[in-house]
Amino acid sequence: MKFIFGLGNPGIKYQDTRHNIGFDILDILAKQWETGSKFVNNKKLNSEIIKNKNLILTKPQTFMNDSGQAVRAVLNYYDKINFTKNT
Repeated sequence: MKFIFGLGNPGIKYQDTRHNIGFDILDILAKQWETGSKFVNNKKLNSEIIKNKNLILTKPQTFMNDSGQAVRAVLNYYDKINFTKNT
Protein backbone atom coordinates (compact mmCIF):
# COMPACT_ATOMS: atom_id res chain seq x y z
CA MET A 1 0.00 0.00 0.00
CA LYS A 2 1.23 3.48 -0.85
CA PHE A 3 0.44 6.73 0.91
CA ILE A 4 0.40 10.25 -0.46
CA PHE A 5 -0.04 13.07 2.04
CA GLY A 6 -1.03 16.50 0.76
CA LEU A 7 -0.24 19.18 3.29
CA GLY A 8 -2.31 22.28 3.83
CA ASN A 9 -4.25 24.23 6.43
CA PRO A 10 -7.86 23.51 7.37
CA GLY A 11 -10.66 26.00 7.00
CA ILE A 12 -12.14 28.34 4.45
CA LYS A 13 -9.56 31.03 5.22
CA TYR A 14 -6.87 29.00 3.42
CA GLN A 15 -9.02 27.51 0.65
CA ASP A 16 -7.62 28.26 -2.84
CA THR A 17 -4.42 29.79 -1.44
CA ARG A 18 -0.80 28.71 -1.74
CA HIS A 19 -1.10 27.34 1.79
CA ASN A 20 -3.26 24.49 0.46
CA ILE A 21 -1.35 23.49 -2.66
CA GLY A 22 -0.93 19.98 -1.21
CA PHE A 23 -4.70 19.59 -0.89
CA ASP A 24 -5.18 20.92 -4.43
CA ILE A 25 -2.68 18.45 -5.86
CA LEU A 26 -4.45 15.53 -4.16
CA ASP A 27 -7.75 16.68 -5.66
CA ILE A 28 -6.14 16.67 -9.11
CA LEU A 29 -4.57 13.24 -8.57
CA ALA A 30 -7.84 11.76 -7.32
CA LYS A 31 -9.60 13.05 -10.42
CA GLN A 32 -6.89 11.97 -12.89
CA TRP A 33 -6.53 8.53 -11.35
CA GLU A 34 -10.31 8.13 -11.38
CA THR A 35 -10.43 6.89 -7.82
CA GLY A 36 -14.22 6.98 -7.93
CA SER A 37 -14.23 8.22 -4.37
CA LYS A 38 -14.52 11.48 -2.52
CA PHE A 39 -12.43 12.48 0.45
CA VAL A 40 -14.09 11.30 3.66
CA ASN A 41 -13.43 13.04 6.96
CA ASN A 42 -11.98 10.66 9.52
CA LYS A 43 -12.06 12.50 12.84
CA LYS A 44 -10.18 9.73 14.63
CA LEU A 45 -7.23 10.22 12.28
CA ASN A 46 -7.78 13.98 11.99
CA SER A 47 -7.64 13.64 8.20
CA GLU A 48 -9.69 13.49 5.04
CA ILE A 49 -8.95 10.22 3.26
CA ILE A 50 -9.57 8.41 -0.01
CA LYS A 51 -8.68 4.74 0.32
CA ASN A 52 -8.40 2.39 -2.62
CA LYS A 53 -6.92 -1.07 -2.90
CA ASN A 54 -3.27 0.00 -3.13
CA LEU A 55 -3.34 3.72 -2.42
CA ILE A 56 -4.36 6.09 0.35
CA LEU A 57 -4.59 9.82 -0.35
CA THR A 58 -4.61 11.86 2.84
CA LYS A 59 -5.28 15.51 3.64
CA PRO A 60 -4.29 16.07 7.28
CA GLN A 61 -6.81 18.39 8.93
CA THR A 62 -4.24 19.95 11.22
CA PHE A 63 -2.36 23.14 10.55
CA MET A 64 0.83 22.75 8.53
CA ASN A 65 3.16 22.86 11.54
CA ASP A 66 1.17 20.10 13.26
CA SER A 67 0.68 17.84 10.22
CA GLY A 68 3.12 15.26 11.58
CA GLN A 69 0.55 14.28 14.22
CA ALA A 70 -2.04 13.37 11.58
CA VAL A 71 0.55 11.63 9.37
CA ARG A 72 1.65 9.57 12.38
CA ALA A 73 -1.95 8.65 13.24
CA VAL A 74 -2.67 7.47 9.68
CA LEU A 75 0.51 5.41 9.42
CA ASN A 76 -0.07 3.87 12.86
CA TYR A 77 -3.69 3.09 11.97
CA TYR A 78 -2.67 1.25 8.83
CA ASP A 79 0.23 -0.47 10.66
CA LYS A 80 2.89 0.84 8.32
CA ILE A 81 5.13 2.43 10.91
CA ASN A 82 4.79 2.19 14.66
CA PHE A 83 5.70 5.54 16.18
CA THR A 84 4.55 4.62 19.67
CA LYS A 85 7.86 3.03 20.63
CA ASN A 86 10.64 5.24 21.92
CA THR A 87 13.95 4.36 20.32
